[in-house]
Amino acid sequence: PVLGPMADYYMAEGSHLRLFDKLGAHIMDHEGATGVHFAVWAPNARRVSVVGTFNDWDGRRHTMRDRKDTGIWELFIPDLAAGQPYKFEIIGP
Repeated sequence: PVLGPMADYYMAEGSHLRLFDKLGAHIMDHEGATGVHFAVWAPNARRVSVVGTFNDWDGRRHTMRDRKDTGIWELFIPDLAAGQPYKFEIIGP
């Protein structure tokens, strides 16, 4: 919901100059809520989730959205504080 078509275009072209601003975890405001936006490039994944202490490391609780044809998976989690440990749980083909 946060990355747009121009970011998709530049990522696919390989010319995006600030991928570090788009991928990973970033605190932001989205639709009136403060939280963390997560994004990861996993083009061959069947499912990607964000897991951490905030969800008891349960990959079923925060499944990411597949941005079709880009290989990028993303999710915004509201009310998540900075500094909480997390990982991406990637389920392959």
